Amino acid sequence: MKKIWIGFDQEGNIVDGNTTLRQLEDLFSSYMLNVRYYHADVNILDIWSENRRTMGNILINDRRKRIDEGAAVPGCPPLMVATVDGVEIVRLEWYEGEEKLELKYDLKHPRYDFNGPSYTSD
Repeated sequence: MKKIWIGFDQEGNIVDGNTTLRQLEDLFSSYMLNVRYYHADVNILDIWSENRRTMGNILINDRRKRIDEGAAVPGCPPLMVATVDGVEIVRLEWYEGEEKLELKYDLKHPRYDFNGPSYTSD
C-alpha cells in the first residue's frame, strides 16, 4: 500500500492552489474511492462542488490564500492523506487544527486494520 499526501509535495513542503487541485484530480481520476462513511457526509469529499466546506475546496482555497496570495491564514494548513491499495483508495484521512494538525475524519474500508494515523505532529 502507498500513501498519497494532498496539499504537500514529496519533500513535505506546502504546495500552491493549482498544484493541490491537480493532486486531487489525479487522485480521484486514478483511483476508485472504496471507503465507508461512518461519521461523515459523503459531500465532504466533492472537490468540484460549490460547497466551500468540502475537503477538496477547503484544501484548494487554503493553498490559494496561504501560498498564491501570501495571506496570513490562521491555523495549520489542512492535510489529506489517501492510502491506496492497487487501484482503490482504502483509507482517506483528514487533518486540521489551530495549533497542531489533528485527525478529524478517518474514512476507511472495513476489511483493513490500520494502526493509528498516518500523520503525527511529533
